[in-house]
Amino acid sequence: MKKFLQKTILLFLAVLLLFGAGNALYYAVSKDSPLVAFEVYKALDISAQPGGYTSVLLGDSVARQLFHPDEQDQDPALCYLATTQAILPAGNYILLNNFLKNHPQTRTVYYMARPDNLLAGANFHYTYSYFITPLYREAFLDCLDMQTQKDVENVYGRPFCRQDFVKWMLGRYPKLLEWYNHGLEKSRLPNSPMPDLAIPYIVKMQQLCASQNVEFVLLSSPLPEDTDTASLQSLQEKLESAGVGFLFDRFASSLVYLDPAQFIDGVHLTQSYLNDNRESLRQSLPNPHPPSVFRR
Repeated sequence: MKKFLQKTILLFLAVLLLFGAGNALYYAVSKDSPLVAFEVYKALDISAQPGGYTSVLLGDSVARQLFHPDEQDQDPALCYLATTQAILPAGNYILLNNFLKNHPQTRTVYYMARPDNLLAGANFHYTYSYFITPLYREAFLDCLDMQTQKDVENVYGRPFCRQDFVKWMLGRYPKLLEWYNHGLEKSRLPNSPMPDLAIPYIVKMQQLCASQNVEFVLLSSPLPEDTDTASLQSLQEKLESAGVGFLFDRFASSLVYLDPAQFIDGVHLTQSYLNDNRESLRQSLPNPHPPSVFRR
């Protein structure tokens, strides 16, 4: 029995060694190929490319439906950088920094998202996959204040934030990320908060734009007519508390309510609606509407 256990352990260690060595070799030749968050990597690439853009639009996945990077040729002056809600305002702040460094002629920045997405907190799985993996890197850490870095690494673990091979492995094998999360849930302190990557980074976006004489505009993605206004009211209160309440005025004037039947899942627009209305929405959403469309 003892010999059987020894052989089993040795076999397991050998398999584990081969698994690690095989992945290390594969990583060496393919580390620059993203495994997750493809739209985020694409946005990073676009933001670093020179161009004659005078404005840029960041945002969530609904904004991406309307202003998809694959249709960039529709407007040579407006750069389409909308990705997904999962990168949160902090991720959009990093994209904005990268874009403005490469496009100093920019005059207007639009950030389009549903109100709940502007308030959303970090989620272990999606924040790791879409924020930590592509954006929490040495090249972008100066965009994040020290408290944010401390909070992020407290939640996710410093090696899992800083080591590219580790992040690559968790991207290649989502089950490992799931196991890692379960393990952390058992060891994480009950009062260990998720990092605040929302309102503080909307404030930073506004401050960055103001420092470069660039207009920063919050816009709302289209919403179903039966949307609860609680998130709107919460957004207004939090922006006012942060000293940037004026951003909400333009946000409220951009609200567009549509028949719920025009949404696939209550969030994303149907393809048939987009086919018929994408261009008119592109033309109208950056422009303010009568404030009365904001229903309290």
